[in-house]
Amino acid sequence: MLTNISSKDKNNLWFCILLFIYAFVYRTITDYLRLLSKQIISKEGFWKLLIPGSRIKYFKELYFF
Repeated sequence: MLTNISSKDKNNLWFCILLFIYAFVYRTITDYLRLLSKQIISKEGFWKLLIPGSRIKYFKELYFF
């Protein structure tokens, strides 16, 4: 599958994959743990953070105090 793709295109593909993992996996987990430690969200609230745009609700708590 990736044999006919140029080196530059492979680098672009890896960049997109890693950016996706950072934005949707890593940031979701770290934001959840920060909100959990501040007792703003319950343990069951993890799935709420998977919904796109739901972290905006907690923006002030995540990034300012």
